[in-house]
Formats: sequence, C-alpha cells, structure tokens
Amino acid sequence: MALSPVEVARHAQRAGFRGNDLVRAVAHAGAESSFDPNATNNIGAGHTGLWQISGVHLRDHPQWTRAWLKNPANNAVAAYTLFRQSGWQPWLATAGRRLLYMKTAEDAVRQIGETNVDPTTIGGAIDAPDLSGGMLGTAKQAIELAVKAGNWINDPSNWLRVLYVGLGGILVVSALIVVVLPAVQSTAKTATKVATKGIL
Repeated sequence: MALSPVEVARHAQRAGFRGNDLVRAVAHAGAESSFDPNATNNIGAGHTGLWQISGVHLRDHPQWTRAWLKNPANNAVAAYTLFRQSGWQPWLATAGRRLLYMKTAEDAVRQIGETNVDPTTIGGAIDAPDLSGGMLGTAKQAIELAVKAGNWINDPSNWLRVLYVGLGGILVVSALIVVVLPAVQSTAKTATKVATKGIL
C-alpha cells in the first residue's frame, strides 16, 4: 500500500535529506514507486522500494537485501547513502517524471516543518543538473504535453470524435466519387464531343 507524500518526506528527512534535496528526494520516490514501499521492478538489475534501489547497489552494500529495502525507513537510508556517493545520478532515468511530483513533494516537505526550502529554486535551478543545456522549461512543457496527450487518448469520448471525423471524411470522399466524378466525366465527354465537332 502506498504511503502519503508526508510519510515519505518524514522517512527521507530522518535518513538525512534536507531542504531542496529533501523535496527532490520525495519527488523521486513518487516518480520511482508512486510512494509504494513494496514496489519492485525485476527488469534488468531489479529495483526495490520507495526509491527503487537497484540490485547493482546490493553488490556494493551486501547488508542491503530486498526484504530490508522494502522497509521505507531502510530504503530512505539506502537512498541517502547513494545520494551522498553519487548525487542524483542513480535516478536520472526518471528525472523527467520526477518533475510531475515536485509540487506534491514541496507541499509534503513544508507540512513536516522543513524550513530550509528555497521556493525560487525548487522548480528551476534545482532541476538543472538533471537536464542538459538548460532545457528545463522545454522538458516540463514536453512532459505536460505528453500527459495531456495520454489523458486525451484515455478518454473514450475522444475516440468517438475521431471515429465521427473519420466516417465523415469517408462519406465526403464517397460522395465525390459517386456524384462529382461522374458529373466531371460527363462534362469532359460533352466538351470532347463539342471540340471534335468544331474541328470537323
């Protein structure tokens, strides 16, 4: 069962995350596991828990086990350890998706009383290391557009609209073939006859 963003923020804070890094950590947990401490992904190296700690890291930290990582407090400790070692590198694959959770994460962090949060950098400079070339705004727009497109596709009424437009197009083309084309052909025949008589 998923935890609330506030519960995840508390685990991350106890593990050592602070300020804007705490906001990002909570957002990454949302992007990685949808705040589900039991989430697992067995593709590739396998990933476990809130921050989807990879099986690759289990080799470097033999005291971490899959069962141990399903405990949210332990997963937060593992995430903070990796963060101290490599920054946000272990979570770069979900950097774009994390942006969707930033506001939720910021609200959760404020609810637990974290005061070292700079709102001017939460949605801006804080994200710059994840995206090359200062393309944060473009990336956010692309993500928002993809989400809107996904929502549009998931709405059955939009498929009916597509069907109506498609059928309408077929009817128009059919009408052109059945009504207009014979009329054009007839006019062309008449014009040919008139032109032929004029020549003779």
